[in-house]
Amino acid sequence: MSNSKDSVKLELTPEQKAMIKNTTGKNADAVEFSVTELEERIAPGTLFQGPGKSGA
Repeated sequence: MSNSKDSVKLELTPEQKAMIKNTTGKNADAVEFSVTELEERIAPGTLFQGPGKSGA
């Protein structure tokens, strides 16, 4: 039951592709995250906290 709203695909710039190649030795044209993974990376520690709680 997968649909396009379940993940986010980010195309990489040539500079980002080169950085990944130099770091990992692998080629990548894009990175793909689930919505939850992306939210955790954007705002770590703030996901799923109850009312009145801060991420600090």
